[in-house]
Amino acid sequence: MSQTTTTTTSFRSYVVPEKIIPRDNVTESISHYTEAITFVRSRNITFTANNLKPLTRHYVYFEGTRVEKFITSKIIKILPISGTFQVGELVESDPLFTSAKFSCRLCTPNHLYGPYNNPTKVFTNDIIRLPLVSEFGLDATEYTFSSNVLNIDIFGLANESEVDFSGYILPGMKLVGRSSGAVAQVVESFLVSDETGSLTGSFFIPDPTQNGNPTFINGSNTFAVSSGSNITDTNLLSYAENEYYSSGTYNVTDENTITTRNYTIIPEQKVNETTITTTTSNTVTRYR
Repeated sequence: MSQTTTTTTSFRSYVVPEKIIPRDNVTESISHYTEAITFVRSRNITFTANNLKPLTRHYVYFEGTRVEKFITSKIIKILPISGTFQVGELVESDPLFTSAKFSCRLCTPNHLYGPYNNPTKVFTNDIIRLPLVSEFGLDATEYTFSSNVLNIDIFGLANESEVDFSGYILPGMKLVGRSSGAVAQVVESFLVSDETGSLTGSFFIPDPTQNGNPTFINGSNTFAVSSGSNITDTNLLSYAENEYYSSGTYNVTDENTITTRNYTIIPEQKVNETTITTTTSNTVTRYR
């Protein structure tokens, strides 16, 4: 018996390329803080000036800017169109009038001070507080279909709890009574001091976010009424001023999402393979 063994060996080499494996880590954070508001926000404020020159037209300035466009006086001259206004009702500007918006409550025509429907002080025939006041019937307690003035609840305009009252009037604006349905057109505001030198009205601080409106920085701003149409006039016959202080903040929520990408690098590798082949032969001899 004989046996033959054959062994074959082979070699192979190859390269495994470099691998880059990315992995993202996401981190989220939320922070809350406050920031100061830059501009004076829009709202109505009521003003009363005393010891002015009686029966004199006045102009209104806010931080040196003429703002009588945004002023609503207590007594508004109107042109009646239809219906009869009611004491205490809400009066609104016609929705089709887009140059300004206005809504207010009406006082009794003779109202000076006190509750809008039960004044503690009134206009009377012997107290001529505005030019031609007798012509406008300011001693009346109710409106009629021919009433040519409206007596505005000025202090209600400035009351922030009265959410239905805001804005300012412009000549040509139509006013509509919500309850009565009465309609009238605004002729003018009376920015005229009365015979005692008093002047009362409402200033609507314009919306600083609307293009074309004047803007005012929060802090201390000078509110002034003057008989001069130019605030720099040195020969003023009548002038009064006071400071209006405002400030405000708003809440800011800042959300940040940070994504960090990490990489795992598997370097290039050279691989060697060896193959061994073995052949075995056996020879068997038989005897008979």
